[in-house]
Amino acid sequence: MAWSYGYFTDLNYTHGYYPEMNPAMLRLACLCNAVEPQLPDAPSYLELGFGQGVTINMLAAASSGTYWGTDFNPAQTVEARKLADASRADIHLYDDSFEEFANRRDLPD
Repeated sequence: MAWSYGYFTDLNYTHGYYPEMNPAMLRLACLCNAVEPQLPDAPSYLELGFGQGVTINMLAAASSGTYWGTDFNPAQTVEARKLADASRADIHLYDDSFEEFANRRDLPD
């Protein structure tokens, strides 16, 4: 089987920002349900399949915490890392498969 394991890599994912992934939405969801948010001041966030990395990079640049992500397409990871380098955000981007990523030893709890 090819390195891509059937994952389509011939085209890159579109550029886009997905506001539903904003950490503030977690707080809002809790507050709307009369639940006090139990999020630390600097939480760790994970995005699986970040595409071009627009959302994870914008959130990392604008929010506290550490951001981790993986996308199986190496070309997309290269572009996402360029955004991360420009923002100097606390972000860690990889081009691992989900299985490879889950087996990393350098991930936070």
